[in-house]
Amino acid sequence: MLEELEGSETKGIHGIPYAANANAVIYNKDKMKELDGKVPETWDEFIALLEKAQEAGEIPIYFTLKDAWTGLIPWNAVGGNLQPDSFAEKKSNGEASFESDYEETAQKTKQLLNYGHKHMYGMAYNEGNNAFANGEGLFYLQGNWAIPELLKVNPEANLGVFPLPVSNNPEENELVSGVDVLLSTLKDSKHPKEAEMFLEFMTEEAQSEQYMEEQFAFSVIEGLYPSDPKLAGFRENFEKGKITSFPDHYYPVGMGAENLIQEFYYRKNVEAFLRKMDNEWDKIERRR
Repeated sequence: MLEELEGSETKGIHGIPYAANANAVIYNKDKMKELDGKVPETWDEFIALLEKAQEAGEIPIYFTLKDAWTGLIPWNAVGGNLQPDSFAEKKSNGEASFESDYEETAQKTKQLLNYGHKHMYGMAYNEGNNAFANGEGLFYLQGNWAIPELLKVNPEANLGVFPLPVSNNPEENELVSGVDVLLSTLKDSKHPKEAEMFLEFMTEEAQSEQYMEEQFAFSVIEGLYPSDPKLAGFRENFEKGKITSFPDHYYPVGMGAENLIQEFYYRKNVEAFLRKMDNEWDKIERRR
């Protein structure tokens, strides 16, 4: 992932990945039990569970779309699984486009909006954390980074996670994950030996385990997995390498995809939105 994101400066090692993150469906285990639900493995199973929650008078998904970046969570989860391989490269070369390759992604993220709450466009991330931690909603589309924040609000919250199942073939569903923390030193450091000693210390299993436990993150050390049961729903993905990247990490800097996606969620015009995504990407490319 780092090699693909580095750009033209690919010579040498520029950092050590330390912690990985994950694009999650966080769920309230108590509410799931009340609904006699089980963790869905396919898109249809997920939609059926959303329908069941809605019929029971529950908020199926607690959206916080006042903050544009939170809308990237479902977008990345769906797009990361459905977009063509090397989409960004192909898009820049004129071999792919949002209009031709993102129709299903747009339609599926739009479909999820049917299961939000009436204040979802006016609710921000911190407000959503407070609400979900205190029992509002069955699912929360967020990253693992939200779990410590939820537990600050309610240490007794009974939480679990699973990857959003985008396909009806469970074998095709991958977890969207990326490098969350990177360790690096200055090229011209006055204390290179001490810096190297610190890096060696930080990458020992004991320190890595402590960080991952405190932050509900995932170690990049092979064979080291989180022990907290709240994260058990991701273990198989990391063990088997069923991982894919965040699509938006490869979008041109300055494109403002989060704002375009937020607008799309509000207006719900798929054709106009995909055309605008292409146009904004192309504008950035022409400036280079």
